[in-house]
Amino acid sequence: MVKTIVRKPALYLLVKDEIMNYIRENQLEPGVLLPTEPQLCSRFGISRGTLREAVRVLEEEGVLRRRAGVGTFICSSSNPIHSTLNINEGVTEMIMGRGMKPGTRAMKIEKVKASGSLASELELTPNDLVTAITRVRLADEIPVAHIIDFVPLTIMPETSFQEYTGGSLYEYLEKTLGIELRNSMLSIRPTNAVKSVAHALGIRPGSLLMFLRQTDRDINNRPVHHFEAHWVADRFDFKVFRRRKE
Repeated sequence: MVKTIVRKPALYLLVKDEIMNYIRENQLEPGVLLPTEPQLCSRFGISRGTLREAVRVLEEEGVLRRRAGVGTFICSSSNPIHSTLNINEGVTEMIMGRGMKPGTRAMKIEKVKASGSLASELELTPNDLVTAITRVRLADEIPVAHIIDFVPLTIMPETSFQEYTGGSLYEYLEKTLGIELRNSMLSIRPTNAVKSVAHALGIRPGSLLMFLRQTDRDINNRPVHHFEAHWVADRFDFKVFRRRKE
C-alpha cells in the first residue's frame, strides 16, 4: 500500500492569500496604503519575516508596491496604463486617460553639459548646456516611471526653473514656450532596475523595467527634447497598429 503524503503550502503563501482576501473584502483600490507591518503581523498572527516574503511575492505579481519610509501600496496589475505607440503621448496624458491622478515627486531641475551621445541626439556641440529635469512620475500616488528630460538651454533657460513646477512637460513646451512638437523617434528595451532607480520607484533592485529613449522634433525638424526613462513594466500596456510587409 502506497502512503500518500500531503504537503501543506508554505506559510507565506497562505498569508499571501489572506492579504488578497483582505484587499477584496475591503474593496481597496489601487493607490491605497495597506496597514503597517506590525498591524498586519498582529492581524494574521505571523512573524515579520513571513509577512515580508508574502509581500515580496505580491510585488513580483504586480499587486503591491513598497516605498521605503512610506509603506506598501495596492498596485493592481489588472489596471495597467494603456497607450498606443502610434501617437506620441506624454506620461501625464497616459495616466489621465486611464482615469488616474498624475503626480510628481523628487523633482530636480539643473543646468548640465551635454554628453557626446546627448549632443548627437539634440544636434548640439558636446558640453553645450542643457536643462535636465529628473523626477519620478506617479499614478494615483504610485510610482510608475523615473524620467530624465533634456531640453537645450536656448529653449528652456534658467528663468524657467522656478516657472516649471512639474506635470506635463509637453504641455509646458507647447503652451508656455510656444514649441510646436511634430515627430519623434523612440526606442524601447527591457532592463533590470539598478539600486538607485529601484529606490526612487520603491521597488526591489533587479525588478523588470522598460527603458525608453526618445527625441522629439518641432515643425522645423529641430530636435527640442530628449528623454531617458525607466518605466515599471507591469504598470503599462502598449499597443501598435501594424501592417503586413509587402
